[in-house]
Amino acid sequence: MLLKFRYLYRAFRYRLYVDPAELRFVSESLRDGQTAVDIGCHKGAYTYWMRRRVGPSGAVYAFEPQPEQVAYLRAAFSAMSYDNVEIVPLAVSDHVGAMTLHVPAGLGK
Repeated sequence: MLLKFRYLYRAFRYRLYVDPAELRFVSESLRDGQTAVDIGCHKGAYTYWMRRRVGPSGAVYAFEPQPEQVAYLRAAFSAMSYDNVEIVPLAVSDHVGAMTLHVPAGLGK
């Protein structure tokens, strides 16, 4: 239950205080049944609003390369019973290949 609360708190904090203009744009741009892509979804605040906007007939692909964040997202999305969100544990780039992901200490927490 605490995980669900933390996830919802973050989503609403982003909507109201952190990125209101950006999330308004996302909401106005997406329609029921569409597919949305959240690149670098971190803790999933944008994913929450994208999922709500595309509805049960739509889909959201959430790309996140940080293993700790992927584990958090899997737990949060499972707790929220999301069935139209797919977590893709990869980074997105205009180059093909592998790179080392450098995460500053404490950033992913």
